[in-house]
Amino acid sequence: MSEPRRGRVEAQRHGVFVDAWVETPSDASILDRTAHVALRIPFGVHIYGAPAPRGLTALEIGLVPKDDVQAGAASIPAPRPLHLPDANPSPFGAREMALLFGGSQEMVGYEDQVEVVLPFTVQGWAQPVTVDIRVHFQACNNSVCFPADEVTLQLALL
Repeated sequence: MSEPRRGRVEAQRHGVFVDAWVETPSDASILDRTAHVALRIPFGVHIYGAPAPRGLTALEIGLVPKDDVQAGAASIPAPRPLHLPDANPSPFGAREMALLFGGSQEMVGYEDQVEVVLPFTVQGWAQPVTVDIRVHFQACNNSVCFPADEVTLQLALL
């Protein structure tokens, strides 16, 4: 059983809410931690997964490198095929933009929500420790793809 979430921070870009928190498993050393990042994506919006169509940006999440924190491998769920409408009111909607930039490749991504797990180890407690999580993504709807954006969330460890 894990302890309650702690050190929770949030940000919002283009209607997408990015939420991060740190969890310490009760059976692990105080130096072994797990960060969680959840993206809540509004209805009608999607975020591309890898591989993103040429010219568009896939979701990337990771810890910002620091001397006192060793990052483990991120666990990012596999993106699912995106089923975008064939017709929309804009001549340059999401499907058309993907086809223009990426040819006929299958488009994959995330809708509704996605949660990523980032394990890490703290290399000692000589000073207050913070973990910086970088989230890079591009949100699109049927009419437009917003510019790629980056959110950095800083979590203080207790």
